[in-house]
Amino acid sequence: MESLDRPLEQEVRLSFGAFFERHKQLRKAIALFEEVYHLAMALNDVETAVEANYRLIRTYLSLSAELKDTNPKEAISFLERALDMSQRVKSAKDEADSLHALGNIYESMGDFRRALEYQKRFFEVARAANLVEREKRASLCVASMQERMNMTDEAVHSLQCALELSEKAADIEGVYRATMQLGQAYDSSGDHEKALMSYRANFRAARKLNNSDLTDQARVALGFALGEHYLKHAGGGRGYVPIVCDDVKAQLEWMSNGIL
Repeated sequence: MESLDRPLEQEVRLSFGAFFERHKQLRKAIALFEEVYHLAMALNDVETAVEANYRLIRTYLSLSAELKDTNPKEAISFLERALDMSQRVKSAKDEADSLHALGNIYESMGDFRRALEYQKRFFEVARAANLVEREKRASLCVASMQERMNMTDEAVHSLQCALELSEKAADIEGVYRATMQLGQAYDSSGDHEKALMSYRANFRAARKLNNSDLTDQARVALGFALGEHYLKHAGGGRGYVPIVCDDVKAQLEWMSNGIL
């Protein structure tokens, strides 16, 4: 016979759900948390409904992460539930995370239009709630999608936003990522001068991070950019090839003091 002590029943269900969640039996946890939520709503028990809501968001996100590679459509359905729940309790952090995850899944499925829509919403929610770290990440995600869709001007704008946020927060790693992507975006648009400026800033950021792998990557990118620059602009605009072929004096000056 069912107990008449509803609060105790709900507490037990929440405890069992937490047990299943800890042991990665997420579907069982979800079933219990959903039962708690619906009963709490029926009883007008707002506090318990909110508690169940937050637990559901967490388990929906966890289960979607498990499913995203094997069953992306089911993962999307759980993320949509997490998004709905996060909006219901006005949790900007969870709403942003749900939108970001949805964007990533649609990108992996090749649906770039929807992926971009969700990453833009991720950015908007993060900015409105002053979630700075998520806002920076969202800017980079939006820019990445825009680049893949050949929306170079829009990508540059998004990356400049990410760079500004990173500089404001003194986030050197964020500066590194933004300047590298900016250099690539400028290269794609044919603006090699701005690309060179971005790669120089990227190399400076990499050295500040004191990370040899990142420094090597930045050095290679800067090297290619410098090569492109000197090929066309060395010797006051003559270009690299005429100097190598015809101007021994300029070659000696380059070898002695590095001026080309």
